[in-house]
Amino acid sequence: VYAHYTWYQTEDSASSFKAAPSMLLSLKSIVSFPASHVKSHMNVDYNNVELELARSYAISSKVSLRPHFDVKSAWIDLSQNTTYTISGYPTNFDNLGGGDFKTKNRMTFWGIGPRAGLDSKWALGYGFHLFGDVAASILYGNFKSLHREFVPLFATISFHTDSQRIYKISDKFHRYVPFAQMFLGLGWDRRINNNKFNLGLKLGYEVQYYWRINQFNLPGEYNQGNAFGKELINVVRQQRFEKVSEDLMFYGITGEARVDF
Repeated sequence: VYAHYTWYQTEDSASSFKAAPSMLLSLKSIVSFPASHVKSHMNVDYNNVELELARSYAISSKVSLRPHFDVKSAWIDLSQNTTYTISGYPTNFDNLGGGDFKTKNRMTFWGIGPRAGLDSKWALGYGFHLFGDVAASILYGNFKSLHREFVPLFATISFHTDSQRIYKISDKFHRYVPFAQMFLGLGWDRRINNNKFNLGLKLGYEVQYYWRINQFNLPGEYNQGNAFGKELINVVRQQRFEKVSEDLMFYGITGEARVDF
């Protein structure tokens, strides 16, 4: 029986600037004004727990296999803040030029499900070996997504609102999420303390892949029309939001040191 917990947190920022007459167009905001400067900040918080039941088999003097069946649970929190600085070209857009329009997206996921895999070890001699570990899982989880948009304080009059926040769209739903993992590399083992302990070292390349885990709400199609009443003609606006449904992958060089007893 083997319990495995992983915590990983990372963040990154990127920005772009275009001087007039060039401009940047928003992909994450309902505000359609051209922007001269855009900055995005992304944060990923990842927690994972796996409880394995496994047994090792030596199928030859050089090769051993370790099939395992697990219960896997994952918590994933994604957030992205994007700031658009409105360009003053070709007009000042009712004095909105230079103002910062902000969008904030956040998505949280918690899921649980079965996991199965196979670990292999190929002996090279002197304690060294090649290893290849593969696993797959299907998680049933709960998604919570939140999309908010903010305008600068001086722009609230133009948007006919008393608050800088002009949009808040939230959503809750359940979905299945497939998962796959691969870990390949070189290892070394040595028995110590009269064979009571085993010291193991590993260095390899690892990939963890979640399908369609990013479910941010993003503005999509925009419609505008007229509704005719008895005395008034009202302008009707409809903004459609869509899910991005993007995959999430962790990959890179992984090192491991462990003591078995």
